[in-house]
Amino acid sequence: MSQQRTLFSQLLPYAKMYNLDGPLVILKGHSERVGEHVLPRLTDILNRLSQATPGESSLGEELSNAITDEMARVIVKRVRS
Repeated sequence: MSQQRTLFSQLLPYAKMYNLDGPLVILKGHSERVGEHVLPRLTDILNRLSQATPGESSLGEELSNAITDEMARVIVKRVRS
């Protein structure tokens, strides 16, 4: 769980650049439901964001897709429980 919190904290400045900080904070609030499978995906995106030119749109889109996909999965999991 602390690995997730650290990852979300590191992603937050990048999420703000792409106006994704709101969804990321919501996802962080449901971190107990976030699957371990998404951590490598987010870590990979974070690593590439840290080396990319600021504002690189393809990485923003990847981050958006990763957050959206996981939010959808978390919502479905919550509804089913």
